[in-house]
Amino acid sequence: MKKAQKILITGVRGLIGSSTISLLQKLGYNVVGLYRDKEKRKEPWECLSIDLFAQPIDKILDPEEISCIVHCAAVLPDQFENSKNIYEYNKIIDRNVLEFSRQYQTGFIFFSSTSVYGFNQKMNYEDDKLIIPDAYSKGKYETELAVLDLPTSHKVVLRVNAPYSPWQERQTVLRKFIEKALAGEDIYYHGTGGRQQDFTHASDIAKAVLQSLKHPAASGIYNISGGNPISMIDLGKMITQHVKDYHGQIVNSGLSDPQEEYKALFSIEKAALELKWYPEISIEKGIITWIETKRID
Repeated sequence: MKKAQKILITGVRGLIGSSTISLLQKLGYNVVGLYRDKEKRKEPWECLSIDLFAQPIDKILDPEEISCIVHCAAVLPDQFENSKNIYEYNKIIDRNVLEFSRQYQTGFIFFSSTSVYGFNQKMNYEDDKLIIPDAYSKGKYETELAVLDLPTSHKVVLRVNAPYSPWQERQTVLRKFIEKALAGEDIYYHGTGGRQQDFTHASDIAKAVLQSLKHPAASGIYNISGGNPISMIDLGKMITQHVKDYHGQIVNSGLSDPQEEYKALFSIEKAALELKWYPEISIEKGIITWIETKRID
């Protein structure tokens, strides 16, 4: 991959997009970011405002300058089971970006989700048969197939699990637990607290893009996950251990957890073998950094 050519990154105001463009720009890659909102901010990289739902990309930049697209832009549902409208919206966005890549023969790196595996208790591998649980995940899978059908030889799908960083806006369980602990309030878990999640730091996800660019011969689907699943009750305990003078409690909410038996188990062997990617930030290190960041704020 020639650094003189531009890497186009969509959704650069989001958690993954902002982390990705920041890392690549820092390392000397020639990058241009696309974002939807009209608010102008001073950034150390080139950014363009575009509504990918309605505007073709080649109307705002020179297609001949783009060597690879990193497609992060997507709308996330508040509840995955009610994601039909978001499915339609994301499909139009994806078709817009895919058409640009197909027409101008760019490389393509697509951010999908481990939600395509559904909710189970087994180790999930990239070539497993999928049980698509909702419309949002269906859209991700359909775009995965479209990416793999592109004429370029460099096409990568990154199935990411539970991304996080101290700057995320989405009200995830990790954010809620940390904010409760910092406020000295009780932390509530549902069911037995046994549901497991495998959180993946945004900087590790950005490094997966970097490794995908460094290995253009690699092509296909790769799981990107933290590699250390943790139960909700243990997550609460870990967070409170690192909040000084915390006097609250970790309390059963009395509500059932519909995903009580879920265990986030995703093999990252393929990413390690073919992309030379490994997660570097443990969930405990990520929690400590988040807490320290909030104290500074």
